[in-house]
Formats: sequence, structure tokens, C-alpha cells
Amino acid sequence: ALPISRANTLQDAVRQSDIVQARAAVQQNSNDLAQLMVNLADTRIIAPASGLVLKKYKEPTEIVQSATTGFSDAQSIVATLGDRLLVRVGINEVDISKVRLGAPVTIHVDALSGRTLTGHVISIAPASTSAFPDSTGAGGAGGSAIAKFSVKVAFDRADPRLRPGMSAAVDILSAQRRRVILAPLEAVLFAGNAGTVTVLTPVGRQEKRKVTLGLRNDTSVEVRSGLRAGEHLVVPEAAGRRKLDIGPGNND
Repeated sequence: ALPISRANTLQDAVRQSDIVQARAAVQQNSNDLAQLMVNLADTRIIAPASGLVLKKYKEPTEIVQSATTGFSDAQSIVATLGDRLLVRVGINEVDISKVRLGAPVTIHVDALSGRTLTGHVISIAPASTSAFPDSTGAGGAGGSAIAKFSVKVAFDRADPRLRPGMSAAVDILSAQRRRVILAPLEAVLFAGNAGTVTVLTPVGRQEKRKVTLGLRNDTSVEVRSGLRAGEHLVVPEAAGRRKLDIGPGNND
């Protein structure tokens, strides 16, 4: 009886070893199945938002190997045209501090001649486009000397004729004054928030006058004091001599 018990004990040990091996095999099969499910999910590209696919770089049944460079990073991104079109514009570092979220914007698209669209600022980049050089050498010391910040503008009401890649000019309203005196920039000798202009008197004499300045844009500057509507300014010789009428208007 003792030899039989010892034999049974050895067989039990063998059975336990078989059970452990079987459990390990089940776990391995489970892991393999999980990896196959991940691989299956990776064969589908799901867009994060609704839209229209603008271009496909691979066709169904084509194989894309993992961690390979079969096509460029730019091509690997599926571009979509969603429900909300945006305009992206680069703002000079001198002017970026004047731009605020929600600021109203007027948009002129070259392809829609004579049509003025409206929008508002929805995003202001925290860093300039040249802050981080890319692999091509753009940005940083090798890029433009003028730092620009990317600003995104959303249309308040998009025109169905708009298409990605169209050129547009935008005017971002940073501040507004109503019924102010405007003077052309070329007629003013600036000194901070003040300046000097040459006024042509009714008798034809030229008179130097100090003025206090306010808001300005690319062509005009607000004159808070020192001039009256209807007076004439003389442009310095460097800018070409001619008379300039000044008067009330809006300076945005």
C-alpha cells in the first residue's frame, strides 16, 4: 500500500504542474487576444469631429507599418473641414498685447470680393511661431527677425462659398473712439503720447503746434488736444509736401 501511496503522490505533483502550465497558457492566450484587439482597433481611423475628408493618403487594404515613415507626418494627418471654419493670422509682437479673446473682427476674403464677414478672436497663442525652431531650421535664430503670434478667428456666420486655403485680410478691433480728431501718421512728428504737427493757417503761414495723441492704426492717429476739425496740416518734406485736411472720424 505504501508504494501505491507514493506513486499517487508523485502523480498529484505532476497534475499540479500541468494545472499551473495550463493556467499560464490561458493567461498568455488572453494577452495575445488583447493585443490582437488593439491591433484591430488601430486599423480604423476615427475622426475627433464631424467634417469632410479633404485628402486620403492610403487606400483600403493598404498596409501601414507601425513606427515607419512610409509617408510624412503632415500626410499622416487626416484634414477635415468641420462645421466651423477658422481664420489663422500671425500678429506682430508689437501688437499682440492689444488683442483679446472675444474681440470683434472684420474679415475680407479675396475670393468673395465686396463681401465683408464678421468674426471674433477665439484663440491667442501663448508663444510666438519662432519660439521653438523646427527640424527645417525655421523659427528661432534661423527664422524671421520679427516674432509673430498665431491668432485664430472664428466666423460669426460662415459663407458656404468659403474653402480651406483661401486668403483673407482681417481687422481686429482692439479699442474704439467715436467722434475724434484724426491726423495722418505722416503729418505727425511723434514723441511718445505727444507730438508736433505743422498747421497751415488761413493766411497761408505755417505754424508748429504740439498735440496730445491717443489711439492709432496703420494710417491715422487720434489727436486728443491741440487741433480743431477743419484745420490743414502740412506733410514734412521727407514724406512729400501736400496739404492734409483733418476732421472728426472713428479710429479703431
